[in-house]
Amino acid sequence: MTEKLKLPKGWEIKKLKEVCAKITDGTHQTPKYSDEGYIFLSSRNVTSGKIDWDNIKFIDEKQHIEMHKRVAPKVGDILLAKNGTTGVAAMVDRDVVFDIYVSLAHLSPLKSISHFYLLHFINSPLAKDQFNKRLKGAGVPNLHLGTVNK
Repeated sequence: MTEKLKLPKGWEIKKLKEVCAKITDGTHQTPKYSDEGYIFLSSRNVTSGKIDWDNIKFIDEKQHIEMHKRVAPKVGDILLAKNGTTGVAAMVDRDVVFDIYVSLAHLSPLKSISHFYLLHFINSPLAKDQFNKRLKGAGVPNLHLGTVNK
């Protein structure tokens, strides 16, 4: 499919793993939610191309410390929904400490890559088509992290 694309002069086709310093996902363990504490996001917070900061859940400090060892999202990073509503991405647009569930992939683009351009591409019909062709699971669609890398 990508072989048929006519690219502008000087452009190259790259895999996401080639333009990101790190690609991972959130905790694979269902947390115990709290009424307050650290923000905890899942794919349901990234269904519109922007992060929904209004409908969030919270976790306590102990869980946060463990989860933050795995992934610590920061402003400019990209979160990609990989379960349920798959292939929708949003950029971290707030300088707040938060953690993510396994339903989100965390992409940390290289400094040489425009984060805005990468976000635009990931949300493009071309990328969505590539993601959709690689979905796994019969009930709830799922993008495996290995697929996201490629």
